[in-house]
Amino acid sequence: MKLLIILLFLPTIVLSQNLKSSCEVKVDTLTNTSYYLNVDVQAKSIDSSSSIVKELSRKMKFSQEAKRKGLDGVKLFALFLITENGDVTGVRILRGGDYLDNKAEIISILEKKKYTPAICKNKKVASMQSFTLQLCY
Repeated sequence: MKLLIILLFLPTIVLSQNLKSSCEVKVDTLTNTSYYLNVDVQAKSIDSSSSIVKELSRKMKFSQEAKRKGLDGVKLFALFLITENGDVTGVRILRGGDYLDNKAEIISILEKKKYTPAICKNKKVASMQSFTLQLCY
């Protein structure tokens, strides 16, 4: 009978160890918003990632400077926050923005996307997300 009791409590001990999280809080300098690193569940796009890629690739307008330099494509790297509600805020384009004529429109497209928020210790939290897209023309 003692062995049975120990086996019944063993899953409880294992589950309680998994609930301990290493969620680390940072503050975004652009939005002054707290966000979490190393979350238990990452934020996920409600739209498929292929729909975001298709929309961005249709809307991107490359600058004359990019064409003058002979570039055959642009690598776009964006960073943004996803709030506890799944909204996108604080979009910044860290790479590739200099070669776009419509950087503001691309930021607007990213801001309109909805996400399921990240989870930390069974609570919805804000998190940082990155987006990379390589486009050739």
